[in-house]
Amino acid sequence: MSEQRQHPRTPFQTTVEVIDIESGVDFLAESIELSPRGLSFLAPMEPALGAEMEVTLRRVGTAPARFTALRIDQTPRGYVVAGSLDPR
Repeated sequence: MSEQRQHPRTPFQTTVEVIDIESGVDFLAESIELSPRGLSFLAPMEPALGAEMEVTLRRVGTAPARFTALRIDQTPRGYVVAGSLDPR
């Protein structure tokens, strides 16, 4: 399988505030890696593949950004969610 990322990923740990745009469900997650156009985080619940969410990186204090879930992997600690990030 070929690498699809256009930018390198950087390990980055902070709390992520997540809101599912369609359902309005919100939850806190732990970031894993960050790139200029992508994010992965550990979530306590499984979002739908393709779900559009609003994410805010708490430690950085960034403005909310739109996130689309492109990959979801179940782990013993929760769900690793990875996807594209579009700053507003």
